[in-house]
Amino acid sequence: MQRGIVLTDPIYDRMITELYTGNYARGSSLPTLEELCSLYHVGRNTMRMVLSRLAENGYIRSSRGRAAEVVFDLQNPGHRAQYLRDLLLRREAILDVFDTLALLLPSVLGPCLHVCPEEELSVLSRRAAGFLAEPAENELFSFSDMLIQLYGEFFSSLGNPYIADLFTSLMQYTKCFSMAAYSYGMQYDELRAASQGLLRQLLDFASRRDAAGFCRVVTQYLRAMRRYAEGFFARISAGVPVPEASSAFFWAMDPRQEYLYAQVITGVLRGIHTGRYLPGSLLPSYASLAQLYGVSGKTAEKAIGILNGYHIVKTQNGVGTRVAACTIRSAERSIKNPALQKNLYICLMGLQMAGIFSKTAAPHALFYLTSEQIRKLRAEMDSHPRFAIEPLLDIFFECIPSKTLHAIYDQLKNSMAWGVCLEPYFVREKDRLSQTKKAAQKLLADLELPAADPDVIRRDIDALYRPLFEFARDTLARHIPEAAGLRLP
Repeated sequence: MQRGIVLTDPIYDRMITELYTGNYARGSSLPTLEELCSLYHVGRNTMRMVLSRLAENGYIRSSRGRAAEVVFDLQNPGHRAQYLRDLLLRREAILDVFDTLALLLPSVLGPCLHVCPEEELSVLSRRAAGFLAEPAENELFSFSDMLIQLYGEFFSSLGNPYIADLFTSLMQYTKCFSMAAYSYGMQYDELRAASQGLLRQLLDFASRRDAAGFCRVVTQYLRAMRRYAEGFFARISAGVPVPEASSAFFWAMDPRQEYLYAQVITGVLRGIHTGRYLPGSLLPSYASLAQLYGVSGKTAEKAIGILNGYHIVKTQNGVGTRVAACTIRSAERSIKNPALQKNLYICLMGLQMAGIFSKTAAPHALFYLTSEQIRKLRAEMDSHPRFAIEPLLDIFFECIPSKTLHAIYDQLKNSMAWGVCLEPYFVREKDRLSQTKKAAQKLLADLELPAADPDVIRRDIDALYRPLFEFARDTLARHIPEAAGLRLP
């Protein structure tokens, strides 16, 4: 049951979003089963379930021996009704995505604007001028594509492709109501004019390297779009039974691992990092891990086999799987494995993203944090068998009532779990470890103040997080040269 909830629903949502936005056009053939499995990073059985559901709901037509054909047509009254019903199922998620974009996007765009090369800005200006000179029929829809391209050029300066992938996924998710919004025409001309004006302002601020003005306009636009979407949903739901909203945004950061066994791997790595599984201790059995993560015993065994290959655990027949002692020597041996290097590089990019986002999320979390939560956080940090920054990040991201933000942070945590392989290097740096603990204590003390200052919290986060990230980056750069190019703005 858990497998269907975890995988089938979000993959189904992503595929019908592709249908709504025209990426899979009516009359075209879907990619092959193998190509879809690779594209959405799931197994054949999961994808078959998704395709069966799409066919059952009238989006595609399947026939044995041939690729599925897209039959969804927004002009068909039945398909249109299904589309509107699906939008209502997504209404809370779409509004939440707009809120998340307004929270996180400026934290990335502002620093990127300062380092974007002049020639790239010139290319963007010409592209935008062409868009304004020849507006598309559904300009709101095309404008969203234009913004995705614009932001993507800025993100490239950080050297992290997952940043662009995340924000593209967020913006694509909100596009699924654009076609119907255009058809209904609700305040469309007014919004179209505002979008054109926004693009001109963005280009003006970008040409002057005015990051504050650029981010202010982006935030205003996202909030206006949220209000527009909220009004749109109210209009299409008037006088009809409204289904309970059930869809949620889903993003998978690592495209190389099947989702199910990756969950087991990262769960075990987190357990090692937090001290739940100490060196020499036995891990739960395959059956227990399978039950814990809602996977098959074979999937759990495969996950543990991968960790064996990286010398993180050691399985012995008749005994079980023990956590291996992690030393500098064992870490140096493991890190030579090309597959582990890829995981550690993704870990570093996850650390970078968490560091950027936390400087926005932490001050915002002050609106929701209670003194009791802060007290429990201090107690957890003080009693932790090993120093870990994760409890701090957990409370900042998870106290904000946003399912979208939680889904993003969960993926970042999965990637950062591989950082357990770098712990021997960090523990050896006793002065650095002591300074990090002091920075964490200062952050906790500032959080406990009756009126915590958001700017102080932002500086505390930077003072705590930046040295950790730079140490991880410099350590990995000795083995993975491209890691040296990642930075925190």
